[in-house]
Amino acid sequence: MGKNLQRTVGLRRLAIVLVVSALLALVGASPLFTLAKATVATATDILANYLTGQLSYSTADKLFLSANHHFLQGNYTKTIDKFEELIRKHPDQLNYEKIRQIHAMLGLSYEQTGQNEKKLQTYEQLMTVDPAYAHFLKGAAFDSEGRFSHAKREFELALETATIEKPLDESSSQIIHYTLERYSHEKPGKREP
Repeated sequence: MGKNLQRTVGLRRLAIVLVVSALLALVGASPLFTLAKATVATATDILANYLTGQLSYSTADKLFLSANHHFLQGNYTKTIDKFEELIRKHPDQLNYEKIRQIHAMLGLSYEQTGQNEKKLQTYEQLMTVDPAYAHFLKGAAFDSEGRFSHAKREFELALETATIEKPLDESSSQIIHYTLERYSHEKPGKREP
């Protein structure tokens, strides 16, 4: 498998994990439940119940679910519109987990629409909420752009800024360690601008 294909597959997996986590958090599933039992089928059921009107949600939750739906459909422009509307109109209804998930999916959506500066700005905005996760997302963004020295620095900052109150999740930590190990075996700066 080529490196670009590996990155695409990796980003797609990250996107699915983000959407599943977001949908399960919306219905009150604990992070432990999300890690232990999250499946695409469960997320699909939650989304289907929303789309068919079988469950009622607040306006903010409807925007959140709608953005997730568009994200899964690959309609990144609508994803951006819905998340930006949610942030603008209902910031007081966004908890810690939703803020993390929104910024991660917004960043990926900006990337998919070629708006790399906005992607980095989105991750920068997350610094006040969760610096470690923001550094992780920036590291992943720089890595996908081939800016390895920038990525390495962001990954190192993610590990340094993780706290007991706001630790990196296990998958983010594993990605960082794997990537830093990969960098130690590659020639530095292969694709640096």
